[in-house]
This record gives sequence, structure tokens and C-alpha cells, in this order.
Amino acid sequence: MRMIGDIIAEKAYLKTQINKWEEIVDNIDSAVRKVNEETKVIKYNDVPSNIYITVEGIADDLGLKLSAEKSQELKKELEWKINEVREAVSTLESAMYNLVEPFEDMKSDAENKKDDFEYELDDLEWEEEKLQNAS
Repeated sequence: MRMIGDIIAEKAYLKTQINKWEEIVDNIDSAVRKVNEETKVIKYNDVPSNIYITVEGIADDLGLKLSAEKSQELKKELEWKINEVREAVSTLESAMYNLVEPFEDMKSDAENKKDDFEYELDDLEWEEEKLQNAS
């Protein structure tokens, strides 16, 4: 059975660890917010749509110089390619948003570590109370 002095010393150590891990969690949480702010930039990036709108305009201009059949063929082919670009942009956006995952995983691990110390402290406080009541 542990002595009350040992319990007090261990409680101090656990409280130090809890404070340390709370600070780590806060730092990681700040990093998660920063990463999310950066990855949101891709959502508002209109470069791909500006490019394919310009290309559609070029196709329209050329279509005026082609037969109706060739013009329609060009528009259909271009529409297919623009859909490929839209899908690629969507895939890129998803990949960019996923950049936060390693940070979130690290935060979860740190929170679990802090929780472990808190559970240990709770157990120790229960043990301390039991010892004090026995005296």
C-alpha cells in the first residue's frame, strides 16, 4: 500500500503532465485552425473556371467559322473535357481539405494522453481519500 506522501508526490507529477498535455493540445488545435484557414483558399480559387470559360469563348468564336455540325461536335467534346476539369478540381479540393487529417490525428492522440493522466489522477485521488478515511 502506498504512503500518503507518495500519493501527494505522484499527484503533483500527474497535474504537471496534464498541464503539459493541455498546452500541447491547445498548440495542435491552433495549428488545425490555421491549416483549415489555408485549405479554404482552394474553395474560392476561380482560376480553373476562368480558364474553361475563356476556352468556351474561343470555341464559340471558332464555331462561327465552322459548319453547324462541326461547331456542335466541338462544343460536345469541349463540354466533356470541361467536366473532366471540374472533377479534377473537385478531387483537388478534397485532397487539400484532407491536409488537416494528420493534425487532427495528432490532436486526438494528445487529448487521449491528457485523458490518461486525468484518469490516473482521479484514481489516485480516490486512493488518497480511502487512505485518509482509514486513518
